[in-house]
Amino acid sequence: MRKKAFTLIEILIVIVIFGVGILAILSIMANSVKNFDTINMQTRATLLAKEGIDLAFHHRDSNLEQGYPRDYYARNTDGGKEEFLGKDGNTIFKIGLSVDGNKNPYYLLEKTGIGEYTADTFDEYFKTFALELTKLKPQENITPTPYTYKATTETPNKGYARRIKFNPLTIKNLELLKVSSHVIYKRGSFTGEVVLESFLGPRDSER
Repeated sequence: MRKKAFTLIEILIVIVIFGVGILAILSIMANSVKNFDTINMQTRATLLAKEGIDLAFHHRDSNLEQGYPRDYYARNTDGGKEEFLGKDGNTIFKIGLSVDGNKNPYYLLEKTGIGEYTADTFDEYFKTFALELTKLKPQENITPTPYTYKATTETPNKGYARRIKFNPLTIKNLELLKVSSHVIYKRGSFTGEVVLESFLGPRDSER
């Protein structure tokens, strides 16, 4: 009895099927890695946005400790006029992380007049930055913090930009200050945004 052999066409069909299967597996793996990186950036962006909300509440608490209204921002050096959040152009602020002379990190709310905050003005609002975990080093007098500013000349196509926005609202004669914390995260050509919102309560003291 003569044994049946595979023809060349059958062998080629098997090779094509295996090839398509391998390519599909590799594509799934590549997409999984990409999605993981995107989720990781989105998670960090959410933490940064939450930090913006916390900073707004800390600013309010600091004002109250010093006897200022909750929405007090600063005293204008030109004429000594007092300025308040959400008024007189004090609406949009950049949130930066700077380092003092002793290399201790501190946060900075900086008023900006760049205009509408979009992906196109990403670098104008805040230079791309990355996050790195830090460890407490008492001998170097470094304040413990979960992440610090890191220059990104190495990775200019990936990073975060943030800003915080204050909008006064009146609901049934109740004066509120709406706080919106925005974080744009960018990786190559992909740009996403996380927005968290909260409210500062009724006016705590009269101007």
